[in-house]
Amino acid sequence: MGLLLGGIFSSPDERGLYRQLHYLTHSGASIDANSVVTGNLVGYGSSGPFPGWYYGIPVGAVVVLGYMLTMWALNSNVRRPSLRSLELREFDKAVRTHNGYVLSTGFSALLCFQLVPLLAMAAISTYGASYNAIYEVGQRFDAGADIFRDPWLATLGWTMDGLCMLLLIIGVLLLGHLLGWMAAAYGTEVQHQSKGREMPA
Repeated sequence: MGLLLGGIFSSPDERGLYRQLHYLTHSGASIDANSVVTGNLVGYGSSGPFPGWYYGIPVGAVVVLGYMLTMWALNSNVRRPSLRSLELREFDKAVRTHNGYVLSTGFSALLCFQLVPLLAMAAISTYGASYNAIYEVGQRFDAGADIFRDPWLATLGWTMDGLCMLLLIIGVLLLGHLLGWMAAAYGTEVQHQSKGREMPA
């Protein structure tokens, strides 16, 4: 949903790539012959890079492909033949559960790390779009403008920045769990192999 909204609100840059956020700005002013401001001019500004179609389509394709591969692997893990030995049923169940955790955790971590840079770009662009330099009618132009910040856009930018940090933390935790499970499985396999090679005294 976020990728779709990013694409809808994106605008093309000078190269025609949809990776900019265009917004209304009041940073211009009309002046008289004495350089006195007579009014504020409304124009358009741009902020980027913004996660528009240029970034959203490739990331969306990777996410969809990863989802399909993960579901195929999970389905294969569930449907593969079980071990016939009664003594190995618990072992077979543990292997299936471990594989399911590894696949689902790996895809969740991938999803988090894919969304982090997009959210960071959206947060920076939105926060940058919240600033306006507004002149006061009657002042001299060379006195400079007052900086005004749109509270809604600024809040939205900070909110996306917080979500970005949250996803980064979740992704790191998931990756840590994934590596821990894989290391534990590898250690167990090495231990079993070493016991199998032991010869009776």
